[in-house]
Amino acid sequence: MNFVSAHNVARFIELAVIDPAMRGELVEVGGPETLSMRQVAQTFETVTGEVSRKSHMPLPMMRLMSVLMRPVKPTLARQIQAGVVMDTHDMSFDPLETVRRYPSISPTSLAEVVRRDYLG
Repeated sequence: MNFVSAHNVARFIELAVIDPAMRGELVEVGGPETLSMRQVAQTFETVTGEVSRKSHMPLPMMRLMSVLMRPVKPTLARQIQAGVVMDTHDMSFDPLETVRRYPSISPTSLAEVVRRDYLG
């Protein structure tokens, strides 16, 4: 999936408020890189220098747990279900068209976000 910087989203909102040409426009926003959850964890470890404990749950178990947890912990069940969706759907995004239309807003890599927001 393509994680997007909250700062980039805020810039698009700001632009939508001040630029009349953006009224009624649909702007697709995403990050510049398609990353797996493993790559996200690796980016955090590389940038921060901290190694984290990771665990993996097989997809069939995630499907089962998302159903079994609903009556007990509905929020956790929804989070697990979101993981199922992320694991089974193409969530990639090509930022080229957005960059072409709005060159003043450069997509921010996850490594840049981690450096700025977690080490800053």
